[in-house]
This record gives sequence, C-alpha cells and structure tokens, in this order.
Amino acid sequence: MLDLDRRIGEIRQRVSSTGPFLQARVNAERNARQLLDARAGFFTTEDLAHFLDLCNTELVPPHVSDEFRAAETRTRFQLAFIGQNRCLMLRTIQECNKWIALLWKARADELGTLDSFWRSSRIKGAGTGLPTMILYLKHPETYSVWLSFLSEALSSIAGQELPTSRTVPDYLRYNQAVDTYVRKRFPIQPQEIDYILYRLLAEGSLGRSA
Repeated sequence: MLDLDRRIGEIRQRVSSTGPFLQARVNAERNARQLLDARAGFFTTEDLAHFLDLCNTELVPPHVSDEFRAAETRTRFQLAFIGQNRCLMLRTIQECNKWIALLWKARADELGTLDSFWRSSRIKGAGTGLPTMILYLKHPETYSVWLSFLSEALSSIAGQELPTSRTVPDYLRYNQAVDTYVRKRFPIQPQEIDYILYRLLAEGSLGRSA
C-alpha cells in the first residue's frame, strides 16, 4: 500500500491537485449543474449535446510533458459521452429527458431511481456513465462516475475483480472501493479521482505493486 500511496501522491503533485487541472473540471461541473437546474426534463438536442460536452471537459497535459494543453478537450471519460454513445443518446432525447429529470430531481430514493433506470431504460449509449454522472454531480463527495476502465483500475488495486453488472449493489461496491483506495488516502477533491485511476491503470502492474 505504501507504493500505491507514493504513486497517488506523485500523480496529485504532477497534475491532479494543480490549479489549471482542477479549475477546468470544477468550472465544467458547475456549468453542468446549472444546466440541469435550469433545463432537466426539457433538454433540446443542443442542450443535451452541450451537457455531454460539459461532462467530458478537461484540461490535462500531453503524456510526454507536464505542461498543460493550450485548450480544453472533451476527453475526461474517454468514449462515455462522445462518438457512438453520444449519437445514440441524442437520438433518444425524449427518454433522456425523462430519466435525467428523474435522477436529478430525486431526493428521497435516488438509488431506487437508478435501479429503475437500469431495469427499464431504453437509452442506448447511456450505459453506466450517464446515470452515475448525474448522481456524481448531485453528490460528488459520495458518488463517483462508474465506467469499465475505472472499475478495471480499482480491481487491479484491490487484487480482485469488482462486479460490474448494472445494479445498485455493484455500484455501491464500486463507490466503497473508491473510498477505500482513493478518497481515504489523501484530502482529495472529487474531480481528481477518475484521473488518478486512469493514470494508475495506464502505468500498469497495479495488482503486483499495490
């Protein structure tokens, strides 16, 4: 675990705890929340496209340098909100409006709403990314965005494969693993978590050195 602490500390010092990195993500998330507050349930196709852009906005350095890029990119969560997934969601704007509003406005039983989403949603392309992004935007200190590459990183750290079926219990196990291996190790900001997991996975050999 000491080696894991060292590597997380290095990633934070080099990139994830720095001002430009955090500010870009904080700003994008704030704008996404404002859009949800104003328009959830009534998105136009353009609103949804803008929301998906905000979900994916980041400012990070190229892999060969610690210097930050000159402009923000739409690469934070890899393919979750771009490409085919994006096109499929934009084609189902009515269903997206229904579930985005339900998830964003649910106050008493948002996990029950998440369970209903996975049981009955007809939104192709949404996967685990869209609904857990909305829960993360609501409660960033409690929930994390759930995607396959992030779960793979946590499985490597934990030395066991985390379950990945689209169920609330498996999502809660994922969040528990985030808490155990990332949140509780440092006074970390929510916007750092997915980048740290991404970098740990990219470095390889997590299971052997954690």
